[in-house]
Amino acid sequence: MIMMGAGMIMGASYYMGLPKEKKQSIKDKASKMISADKEFMSDLSM
Repeated sequence: MIMMGAGMIMGASYYMGLPKEKKQSIKDKASKMISADKEFMSDLSM
């Protein structure tokens, strides 16, 4: 759990240093991954 937190902080600080259009593509990828995860999880729970 603590390792995850450190990774998140590292990712966040790296993310903050990125140019705006790069951030947008990362956001898009992240939201795609999150929605894919949700679909996967709902498939599992059926």
